[in-house]
Amino acid sequence: MDTRADWDQALRQEDARTLRYGRPASVMVAVMRLPLDEDPDRCASRVGKAIRFEARETDRVARVGPDRFHVLLPETLETDAAALAERVRLACLAMSSGKQPAGLEVRTSAAAPMPGQTLRDALRIASSRLANDGPDGPDPGDEASTRMLKFEHRVVARPGVDGRTLDDRAGR
Repeated sequence: MDTRADWDQALRQEDARTLRYGRPASVMVAVMRLPLDEDPDRCASRVGKAIRFEARETDRVARVGPDRFHVLLPETLETDAAALAERVRLACLAMSSGKQPAGLEVRTSAAAPMPGQTLRDALRIASSRLANDGPDGPDPGDEASTRMLKFEHRVVARPGVDGRTLDDRAGR
């Protein structure tokens, strides 16, 4: 898993690549809400494992704060990034019946830059969608957030078709 410094460098490099070649890229944000009595590192380890399980080998996953992950998705349209965000959310939800501490909530969002924007702009958009995603859902004035929400309702979690567990796929 990448560090914040690794993330910043990878984001700059991917921005340069997308600008030069005109290829798509997206970002995903995952934020944990921890129970007060839980160890943040233990929870982050489980969430990080779930993200790596769902992400592709070429995706860059970074823990950028005690409760926050960013994922850089090269060659990925926003709809596909939203599908990954939903799979990650569902994988974390599924962990709640296993070893995940009760009360741990993981919220996800994804965005892609519009023409003239950078991946850092997309990261701000994804983060603002999480901030606006209160109990009543996303801000109805945010068309992109509403579009993503509609897409997420059609997403079906893909089970581990190869039969491996999170620990198996993470190499543990």
